[in-house]
Amino acid sequence: MGQLHHTPSFTLQGSIAALEMMDPKMDSGMKKESSTESEHTPIKTMDEAVKRGLPLEQLDPAELLGVVDDLIGALVSWLKGHSLVQTVFSCVYLHDVERITDMSLKAFCIAVLKIVSVKRNKQEQ
Repeated sequence: MGQLHHTPSFTLQGSIAALEMMDPKMDSGMKKESSTESEHTPIKTMDEAVKRGLPLEQLDPAELLGVVDDLIGALVSWLKGHSLVQTVFSCVYLHDVERITDMSLKAFCIAVLKIVSVKRNKQEQ
């Protein structure tokens, strides 16, 4: 524990890419136990998100910018090769776009879904 084994084939890039198993920040398969279920339970559906106060209508500019920024970041991560489910579809707004009444957010979400659709169809060809 705490010691480093170094071989010529193990480079700095390899060490950066290595995952520390069972560390919630590093291991994407690790489920972190939470002390309070309601606050730290991941939101999995649009209904759960709405019950917790997810705004669907008339987002203020700061909220809208935050969602758009996060979605662009997720889209770029997916385009760089990360999992679609763990990047773009982690945004619950994309799970049920028809429920969104804020027209700017709805248009942006539809555009993101269209980009994903076009990219996936292009990959299949």
